[in-house]
Amino acid sequence: LDLVHGSWLAAYLVLVCGVAQVAMGAARTWHLDHHQRARSWPWVQVGAWNLGSVAVIGGTLAGEPPVVDLGSVLLVVAAAIALGAAGPGSDASIRPTSAGALPLVRGVYRLVLVVLLVSIPVGMVLSHLRHG
Repeated sequence: LDLVHGSWLAAYLVLVCGVAQVAMGAARTWHLDHHQRARSWPWVQVGAWNLGSVAVIGGTLAGEPPVVDLGSVLLVVAAAIALGAAGPGSDASIRPTSAGALPLVRGVYRLVLVVLLVSIPVGMVLSHLRHG
């Protein structure tokens, strides 16, 4: 496609749109009981993550940092919802077979979410520096 941002786009699609979203979905499946999954927050999370990703990609390819900022805010909202859902209050509904590995898995998952939350403002700054 001869895209200036082709390598960035490929990495973003795989890591942020793919791997991070699969991890958030898997965490909800493994760690929340049926009652918690029935709430609307998971849908807000998925919607914010996908709309935010589309805005970040579109804003980057169009050279429009304000669109990247809007998408980044949506990504922060989605990551914050995911971090809240991974809180210690949801431990009671963990499947017994996965309870032994829970602290390590939950810790790694929270760390990934924190890395995402820290990297989002960095990406915003880079977008403004590149296109500002």
